[in-house]
Amino acid sequence: MKKLLLMILALMMVCGVCAMAEENPAEISADPESLVFDSFWANEDGEVEIDYEEGGFRICVMLEDGDTCYRWDYNAGYNAENKKLTVGYAAKLHTPIENKDGATGWTVDYEDSDLTNESTFEINGEGKLVWFDAKEDAGKDLAFAKIGRFGGKWISGEYKVEFTWTENHYAVCGDIAGDDETLLMNGFYNAENNTVEAMGTKGDSEENYESVFSFTEDGKLLWQDEKVPGAKDLQFERE
Repeated sequence: MKKLLLMILALMMVCGVCAMAEENPAEISADPESLVFDSFWANEDGEVEIDYEEGGFRICVMLEDGDTCYRWDYNAGYNAENKKLTVGYAAKLHTPIENKDGATGWTVDYEDSDLTNESTFEINGEGKLVWFDAKEDAGKDLAFAKIGRFGGKWISGEYKVEFTWTENHYAVCGDIAGDDETLLMNGFYNAENNTVEAMGTKGDSEENYESVFSFTEDGKLLWQDEKVPGAKDLQFERE
């Protein structure tokens, strides 16, 4: 269960300090429709992180194969005509699994700034991210579900909440101030409003909790649950 959470954290650490990044040579559109790509995406094989930055998108794909973790770093622009992200720079790297969350220790397999060999990302009719890797077709038959940016641990005072992505939902663990029992919930991502709606129980109790998690404009986590009133006015930061 924790495999994908570890990959999310690795993406956040590695891609945020990517040493391979260059200025994106692709033409950039400011079309607001492009921001639908800006998120984490996941399937059972790995994770994709797409970040919009002024001037384009940074994309990081991480897949595991045996004892090796492979990473593709892309700079891309949005093509408003076909609603795809078109890659203008690409690099592929690999490292042993045990080093996948490291910013160093990656071996470069290739770098490619040749715009005649374009890779693309698009969203299919089911709302999933499809990756066409023009270099090696590494994205063949892969589709990634949008999961937002909830993964990991969040804290506010004595309240804590942790999100771990499983096959199709988040496993949510909540620690409430003054309570020794952990709240365990299954949380489902709502892509329309960028929230996680979760239900679960605490300890041996059969009482159901219904929580909604969302974000402030500056990226703080909010927790709303009538049975956890102390969390209502809190803003959680990533631990």
